Amino acid sequence: MYPIQLLFSVSLHMYIISTTSQSTGYSKEKMTTTAAVAGSEIKAEEDRSLPPRQSESDDNDNNKIPNITRSLASFVAETTPRQIPDHVKDWLKSLLLDYVGVTAYAAARAESSGPFFDAVRTLYPGVEAVNGNRSCTVFGRRSTWLPQAAALLNGAFAHSLDFDDTHMGAVVHPGVTVISAALAEGELRAADGATFLAALAVGYEVVCRLGLGLGTGGFERGFHNTSTAGIFGAIAAICKLRGLDAATVEGAFGIGGSKAAGSMQYLQNGEWNKRLHPGFAAHDAFLCVALAQAGVLGAERAIEGDHGFLRAYTSRDISRRDLERIVDGLGSQWTLMETAIKPYPACRCAHSGIDLSAALRLSPKNQLQLQHIESLRLDLSPSFYNLVGEPLPNKIHPANIVDAHFSAYYHVAVAWLYGAQTGWAVYDHLQDERVHALTERITITQDSPELTTPLQARLTVRYVDGSEESKFQEAPLGEPSLNPIPAGVIENKFHSLVDPVFGEDRARRIKEVVEGLSSEEGSTAVTVKDLMGLVRSSLKQSSIQDSTYPTVNCILSQYITHAVSSNQSIINQDSVYLSRNNNTCATCATTHLVGSIHVARRKLCSHKEYTFLKKEYTSPSPRSQGTYILTVKLTPSQNVKLGSAAERRE
Repeated sequence: MYPIQLLFSVSLHMYIISTTSQSTGYSKEKMTTTAAVAGSEIKAEEDRSLPPRQSESDDNDNNKIPNITRSLASFVAETTPRQIPDHVKDWLKSLLLDYVGVTAYAAARAESSGPFFDAVRTLYPGVEAVNGNRSCTVFGRRSTWLPQAAALLNGAFAHSLDFDDTHMGAVVHPGVTVISAALAEGELRAADGATFLAALAVGYEVVCRLGLGLGTGGFERGFHNTSTAGIFGAIAAICKLRGLDAATVEGAFGIGGSKAAGSMQYLQNGEWNKRLHPGFAAHDAFLCVALAQAGVLGAERAIEGDHGFLRAYTSRDISRRDLERIVDGLGSQWTLMETAIKPYPACRCAHSGIDLSAALRLSPKNQLQLQHIESLRLDLSPSFYNLVGEPLPNKIHPANIVDAHFSAYYHVAVAWLYGAQTGWAVYDHLQDERVHALTERITITQDSPELTTPLQARLTVRYVDGSEESKFQEAPLGEPSLNPIPAGVIENKFHSLVDPVFGEDRARRIKEVVEGLSSEEGSTAVTVKDLMGLVRSSLKQSSIQDSTYPTVNCILSQYITHAVSSNQSIINQDSVYLSRNNNTCATCATTHLVGSIHVARRKLCSHKEYTFLKKEYTSPSPRSQGTYILTVKLTPSQNVKLGSAAERRE
């Protein structure tokens, strides 16, 4: 037992946590630490009375560094539900509720969900016929699936909106891997609330601590922390639910080091790889655990070794002290508590711009007329600028949803013109000419001396009369320590996502079940199987059925009303259904779905295609010259939907 004092800046704010660790066996020394935050350097003042380096053999240089892999494995295996504080369990329930809402909506409405589902169903023949104790729920389906397939699809759905929880210090979305794996395993075992929450706790903690080790160096190396660190959290959650010992957990980590993956190349053209990353990690976690349980030997020191995870997946130079910080306070300091719930479906790095723009638009001086605005300048930290602020054509004028996720230009413009939009309808403005006209007047900088932490931001508006207004923000809405999200906002977000899919009554019941997960060991009043059974049985008949694709968000909804043929049955701002059911192409027997503009670049069936509308938008900017052809098309499908397509004319 050692007293510990930790000085954290995980939330970009210095605050002191003093505690005396219980007999966890994970904290070994007294120290003062400043944790890594989104690319800032980690600095530490070492206690000169550090204990001797743990070593199995003085002759083995590899053993001179702490065995992080083993420490994390022991933490996973030995942590009990009673050791997890109540406030941690309560926050995990909030994160779970948020996950359910985001995943349910994405399964029904994200344009990528149909193709994801079709591909996985093809790769797992007969997967939907699985019944009994080997079946798991996939959001948006009434059928049941193998656990690894359910984890893959749910993980992909949960990340498709970029609306999932975020730990900015670790630069990860921890829930999409951990919860996706834990729900599948927990449903199989009908896990009680206490066991399930313990699995989430250790899973989140592993992801967040490894993410802190990677920092933004992971992105600089070209890897997506959410999936590379996420597979270890998913493994931890599965192992906890199975009650595996530390040696088996360590073996699964050893195998997981060879499965960690996730390239950032998707940023170049806004494709769907990013959405799949957490699904891949959750899926592969089941394989790693199964192999370890079968006796397959995994690499030793898979995380900290000379060729291990941390050396391979970040550009940072990892020192012994960096490794020690990953396990500092393990079991007594819960880094997962800095996980934020997002108020907006966009890259977290763009959220301060949204908050500031929405606030400044309410100024009495602002008349919401573009002709009164000369320019907007958003000051961001360098790490945030690199993700959402570079003056690239696909950020200034994003042509698809994924590009828009990573465009502070787009989100500042939409927030200025329409306010902070918390729902998926924010992407209905992708072809809004007023938005694109305003993005031309936005400049984003990364060198403001005022900004001393990554989450800080300032927005300055200059009016045509020469006057200026400016607003500073310490951190975006949702950061637990600096700008916590109100409980009412969490609840409203959940209902805005789930009510359209499940209906108000079922949504309310799901919320009650999540909140009813007991933290008392052995209590089976509510199990994970109960929760997922309710999710599976709650689908509205008009929402999504096993034989149809989900509806697609239509980014040209403002132009559609007069363009669709007379056989339409439903039309609104979210989606369009057409009533005919015989539109599968008779020549190639293929069904197609045009879900958004970047899908349309793929080769489409040429045998049967209807064009209802074409509209040209010409960008006046020298930074993004070109004419964009916007086309609304009806393509063959089991249940025909109307999507939007666009391609650039060079």
